[in-house]
This record gives sequence, C-alpha cells and structure tokens, in this order.
Amino acid sequence: MKPFRYLPLLALAGLFQHGAASAALFLVGTGPQCTHPTLASALDAAVANGPGHDEIRVSADAPTTNAHFTITATDVLIAGGYWTCGSAIPSLGARAQVSGNNHDPVFHIGNNRNVELRQLAISNGGRHGIVNGDFAVGGAVWLQGGTAVLRGIRAFDNRARLGGAIAVTGNSVMAIHGGATATEITHNEAMLGGGIYVGERATLRIENDNVLIADNAANGSANWWENMGGGIHATGGVNTASSIEVGWLDADPGLPMRTPAGLVIANNVSLGNGGGVSLYGNTSFNAFGLIADSCG
Repeated sequence: MKPFRYLPLLALAGLFQHGAASAALFLVGTGPQCTHPTLASALDAAVANGPGHDEIRVSADAPTTNAHFTITATDVLIAGGYWTCGSAIPSLGARAQVSGNNHDPVFHIGNNRNVELRQLAISNGGRHGIVNGDFAVGGAVWLQGGTAVLRGIRAFDNRARLGGAIAVTGNSVMAIHGGATATEITHNEAMLGGGIYVGERATLRIENDNVLIADNAANGSANWWENMGGGIHATGGVNTASSIEVGWLDADPGLPMRTPAGLVIANNVSLGNGGGVSLYGNTSFNAFGLIADSCG
C-alpha cells in the first residue's frame, strides 16, 4: 500500500519561504541583534508591514506569558527553537515557550489567513465551562477559516469545550507535521476532542512521522454522554463533511522516502465515547501508519 501524498496542500509551504516582495523578518529577544522584545510587538509589526508572508523568529530568552493572539490580518510564520536572535538555524528539539491566559485560545487564526507555527511549546490556553454564554474553542490553537501548518509543536495543559489543544472549524485545512523535533499533543482536556476537535467543513491532515497524541481527556461535561474523543473528535453535518487524513505529508519530491515513525494515539480517555478517536455524523478518518494503543 502506497503512502498518501498531499502535494496540493503542502505546496503552500512555499508561501512560507517565498512571499511577496514586502515580506519581512522579525527577531524576538533581548540581544542586540533582536528587532522586537516580545512576540506581541513582532506580530503588530507584521500586521503594519502589509502584504507579504512575514517570518517571526522567537529566541529562547523571550518566553511569552498571558498570551492571546488573534491572527486575522496577516500571513505569518512564527518559529521558535532559536537560542539567540543571531542564530542562523533553530536548535533540534528546542521550542519557544508560549503560555496562555487560562481563558482564551493562545492562537486564534481566521479570515482565511495562512499561518505556520514551528517549534513552539504552547500551554495554559482556554478554559473549561461557559463564561457569559460563551465557551472556549481550541485551547492552544483555534483555526477558524484559513490554512495552518503546525511543525514541531508541543501543546500541553490546555483546555476548552471543543478541542482542548487544537480546534479546526469552518472552511479550514490544517496540516500537523512531526519531523526531527516531533509534535506532541499531551495532557489537554475538553468536552469534545480532548486533544483535537475537527468541525464541519474542516480538514485535518497529520503526518505519520513523529506525531504523538497522548494522555488527553474528554471530560469537560458532567453528563458522560456529552464527552467524546479523548484524543480526537470529528463531527460533520448532513451536507458539510469533515475529514481526517493520516499519511506522508512530505511535499518535496527531492527528499528521499524513509520509514516513518508513525502517528501514535495512546493513553487518551473519555468519560463518554471514543477514548482515542470518535467520529460523529458525516465525517471520515483515513490513515496510513497509525499506532493506537491503550485508549479507553
């Protein structure tokens, strides 16, 4: 059986490298080579810079706290893993720390933007329950219309009603890559999709290489039957399908094929249905290279 190849989606990876002429590079940190002291100020500069796909590099000495970023006015790559602003390349396994405000999504992406988040450790986003008639969606990342790529991300200790760590809703496409740094979605909580929620009209694509979805819980409701999908929950309407596709997402035909390490879904729990994965309504789950274990 041949692995999946999703060249049309991942062709957008070129956008992150070859933007318009006005694309700019912003360096976040405290050293003399840095252009901005905080991620918030760099994002403001990217919006002010106008058209073009900007890049923001976050160094290790610039952790972000109390974060709630709404990205609806610019296309941007936000990359951690750099020890200093003068580092030419990120360090393997290193991530920039981005901690939320325990109320809102840490990153809320919408308005058909193209965003990549790379080598970030995202925590303390979202909340359980309902506040003033509203509830949290996507504790770490909420993609609500547009395209997002997550690469080498660690999302942990986030919570929401829909998608404790990640929510993909509306007419959206998200691709999650592992790679050498690996992506880990662990210890998050929600009512639907303790780790990830995929809503109507949304598509989630997960690389079957170094991606771990583990120790998440669907436990946000006191009514057991309302909790579904400790690891992943997807829902679709009658005429508005959702889909999850697991396969080889390498878009560069020049890179050799290698044996993937797999997508691992393990030790997720639900107070209701689907400890590992739950599908509701008009939705699909197609996988190549999936390892599922100890989900209950």
